[in-house]
Amino acid sequence: FVSLLEDMFRSRSRTELWRLSLPQICRRFAAERIAYVCTMGSHHSFVWPESEALPEFPEHFVEVLTGSACISEGNLMYIPVESSTGNAEGLLVLQWENEAEASRHDPDVLLALGRQLGIAAENLSAIDSLFRQMNILSTSVECISDRLVLMDSGCTVLTANRAAR
Repeated sequence: FVSLLEDMFRSRSRTELWRLSLPQICRRFAAERIAYVCTMGSHHSFVWPESEALPEFPEHFVEVLTGSACISEGNLMYIPVESSTGNAEGLLVLQWENEAEASRHDPDVLLALGRQLGIAAENLSAIDSLFRQMNILSTSVECISDRLVLMDSGCTVLTANRAAR
């Protein structure tokens, strides 16, 4: 779990989060394969091992996403990935060799993992949005022809546009 947390921290995008996390989760829970399907606007999916196809999803896919509970069906475990506010971010699917292997794992631990992954993905989106907004602000400040300087309360210059420099 420590290595998984390190990968969450190192990730700079949602794609990187899933590419780094899925193999670790799969190994940690001794699963044969793992998949993540994003339910956000992008509908991205990730599978590990990468050569594998997406697993079948349950007929009650929406109920699994919104039910805030892990659902076990045979050798598959469906884990909702939720944001900090409980909104569905996606669905994590772990597959084991057989039903007995799947039943050995605590659904509460897997559900907690799904929530942490959802929060990490949500944070990455917020950071990305912040960087985009900062770039827009920086470009706007640079385009102003008047001298513009931003200072903190101690009169230390934080930023200055081209005219001020």
